Amino acid sequence: MIRTGATGLLILALAATARADEADPPPEPPPAEWEVAEADAVSESWVVTPSARVAGTVTEDLFLLADRAEISGTVAGDLWVAASTLDLSGDFGDDVRFLARMATVSGTVAGNLRAQGQAIQITPDARMAGRLWLDGVTVVVQGQVEGPARIRGQDVTVGGVLAGDVRIEASEVTLLPGTRIGGDLVYVSSRALVLDPGVEVAGELIREDPPPRRGLGAADAAGRLAFWVGALLVATALLAVRPGVLVVPAVHLREAPLRCLLLGFPALIAVPILALLSAISLVGLPLGLILAGVYGFVTYTGKMVMALALAMAMTRRLPARRRDALLFLLPGLTAYYALGLIPALAAPLWMLAAAYGLGAHLAATLRRPAPPPPAPPSGTG
Repeated sequence: MIRTGATGLLILALAATARADEADPPPEPPPAEWEVAEADAVSESWVVTPSARVAGTVTEDLFLLADRAEISGTVAGDLWVAASTLDLSGDFGDDVRFLARMATVSGTVAGNLRAQGQAIQITPDARMAGRLWLDGVTVVVQGQVEGPARIRGQDVTVGGVLAGDVRIEASEVTLLPGTRIGGDLVYVSSRALVLDPGVEVAGELIREDPPPRRGLGAADAAGRLAFWVGALLVATALLAVRPGVLVVPAVHLREAPLRCLLLGFPALIAVPILALLSAISLVGLPLGLILAGVYGFVTYTGKMVMALALAMAMTRRLPARRRDALLFLLPGLTAYYALGLIPALAAPLWMLAAAYGLGAHLAATLRRPAPPPPAPPSGTG
């Protein structure tokens, strides 16, 4: 667990770019669980841990990065969470923002709720006094929302009571019997919505057609080619100057791809938030800029790390020289930019490569020793 504010996250982020063969001792791994017992209270907390459980009280803001998080107690201030699995059943005195693969909200939120995830469920017990903004794949809203709501996903189900205007953008939209909407209902879908007789909409029911899909043009192909050339030049320079920056994380990614993904996915969202908070807090702008710079470098090189790891897994060997590493990287990097020409794959590919890159760098830092980078070629050739 790291509870030294943004400074702790900065150390972790900077350490992610270090080579595994450096002499400095590795940072201590976080404990298995961070817990605030029911009778305990803590002030503002910045926490990085595999598992978090809060049954007590956080008297100020809570910034949490975890694989699993369960908050059944009270958070008096803002809540910021990035987690794989999240359960919020407590009382939250201000705004709640989270990113999670799977999330369930059954508590009370005094402010706004803004969330992104693969599967998001707002249960019938949930109460939200402010705005609701949800972006996911499968989204279910069955609680009580006092403010306006905007919901996006592939499959959206709405029930409960929503007092304000509601906007839904989804392929599949379902309104459960007994749903009550106090304002307008605007939905963006290719299919017309048929309301159950038990559904009440006080305002207007407005359907909007989804925007037409844009086809692939020559300009897109030329742009991807330019980005591919640029990435290849950057990779060549890194392999010539400091090959361990790419090769060592790639080795860890090949050995433990799931662990790298679980480390990288929460960090993908949490680090920009921490950089922004650092820039506007007493810690100062320089710290926020350093965090942003490290984040940008690691996410940009994520595609290179992923390409190297894939080649190592397929050939079952490590690149012996810098030149071999470049040859290992070339097919995967080419496939990455070629698949990116498909509009539906571009964003998921970037997110996957960035998450794997972040996770591989973190894994390389937290788990030493690692295989050394390829040695320089012998001789003059």
